[in-house]
Amino acid sequence: MNTSLFVVQEKILENSSKYKLYEKLNKECGDKCTYVSYCSKVQYLEKWYSGFLNVCYMFARNWINLHEILSEETDKDKHCRYINFWITDYVRKKLETQWKNVSFIGSIFRFFITVKHSITSASRNNNCHFDYISEADINLWKEWKHLHDYIENYNDIKQRISSHGNFCTKYSKYFAYIKGLHDKHKGKCCNGSSNKCRYHIDLSYICKNDSLFNELKCDKTKGITAVTQGDGKHQPMDVSQEGEKSPSIINLIL
Repeated sequence: MNTSLFVVQEKILENSSKYKLYEKLNKECGDKCTYVSYCSKVQYLEKWYSGFLNVCYMFARNWINLHEILSEETDKDKHCRYINFWITDYVRKKLETQWKNVSFIGSIFRFFITVKHSITSASRNNNCHFDYISEADINLWKEWKHLHDYIENYNDIKQRISSHGNFCTKYSKYFAYIKGLHDKHKGKCCNGSSNKCRYHIDLSYICKNDSLFNELKCDKTKGITAVTQGDGKHQPMDVSQEGEKSPSIINLIL
C-alpha cells in the first residue's frame, strides 16, 4: 500500500465506531511498574529497538485488561482479533518509521509470545491466543487487518459516502484496493490449502460476506445510487449458520 492510498484509507475509516477501538489499545501505559515483571525477559531488546519496553508494557496491559478496554465491543470473541491486529500493526509501523532494523522481526514476535505466556494467569478470563506463525509475514498481517477493518466498519463506510459526496472518489480507490485483497486471500485461504492461513483466531468471516465486496455506487452530489444485492444490511463476522459448517479457512477457530 503506497502512502497516498494509506491516507485515503485513514480518511475513510477515521472516527468509525469499530476503528476507534484501536485508539484504546494505542494509549501509552501510565502505570508501567505494574507490568515490568512481564517484560523483564525481553528488556535487552531496548538496545536495538528504542522504546521496545514501552510497547511491551502496552501489550501486557492490553492483554491483561482486554475485555475491559474493549468493553464497547460486546462480542468478546472479536477482542482477540483486535489485539492481534493491533500488535502486529503497531510493530510494523515502528519498523517502518523508527526501528528500521528488520533482522530480528521473527524474534520480536516470539518474545511477545513469551510475554503472553507470562501473563496468562493474570489475564482475567482472557483465553485469547497471540496468533503469530512464522509463515505469515508482517505484511500479510497488515492485509488481513485491512480486510477486517473494512468488514467491521462497512456500515459506517456506507453511511459516510452517502452523506458526504466528497468521499466518493476516495471510496472508489479504497474499494479497489480492498477488493483486490479479498480476491487474493479468498483464493489462497478459503480452501485451507495454505500454511500461511492457519490461525487460531477465527478469520472465516473473510471467506464469507461476499455481498460486502460489491462496490457501492456514489457520486459527488448524490451519494449512493445503488447498493449491494439483497437488503444491503451487514451482519459482521457471523462464523456460520446454525447446523451447517462454514466453507471457510481451516483450523481457525480458537
